[in-house]
Amino acid sequence: MDGSILDGHGRMACVDCARKLSDASLKNEQRCQVIVKHSPKDTSIYDKEMDVKDADLSEFEKSFMDNHNTLRFKHAVKPLTWSNKLTAKARAWAIHLIAEQEREKKRNSKAKPLKIHTSTNDKGFGQTCCIIPAFARPTATIMADKVCDQWYSSGKEFKAEDNTFIQEAAPFTQMVWRESSKLGACLMWYGEMAIIVANYYPAGNYEQEFIKNVTNYQNTSPRRAGV
Repeated sequence: MDGSILDGHGRMACVDCARKLSDASLKNEQRCQVIVKHSPKDTSIYDKEMDVKDADLSEFEKSFMDNHNTLRFKHAVKPLTWSNKLTAKARAWAIHLIAEQEREKKRNSKAKPLKIHTSTNDKGFGQTCCIIPAFARPTATIMADKVCDQWYSSGKEFKAEDNTFIQEAAPFTQMVWRESSKLGACLMWYGEMAIIVANYYPAGNYEQEFIKNVTNYQNTSPRRAGV
């Protein structure tokens, strides 16, 4: 499973699951429910990547990272640094979503526009994405603030004592995941829709690792982490 295949809900799927879900007689519950396990021996191109300076970030990128780090500070975890490689990966995924929509339009002239859905983040993939209406096209900073607030608010569904993956809280748990150190994201427009994709490294949301990676909210004065 490399993230190149989406199911009908915009979630990553393996080839077998994609085939199954293309059959209308099968139910979504028949996905294989693969659990991605953490492998500390994995090496990555992201480990060797140099950090990006704030001055080199776009308005959206800087605001998006600042929002993350302000919220991570409240949970007593280290700030994230920006990754151009993760950003390129995020852009590729956003382009994939748009291309899928365009292909569907060619196949069916009555194709419905991209679904407006809440943020998704599957187990251990380190990616969160959402599609939201933005008819007036607000500034990049406003969009970053809005998205981060939305993702962080999913934390109300999180139950720290369970130590298990909760889909509804996944955007929040990934934002404040202790072991994550790098972030890359993009904002793309498709008509009157805003597509936001974020990638994190190392990826969070691993089963049975929530207690050590998601700390309780700390009642501290808001400021950028690391300042």
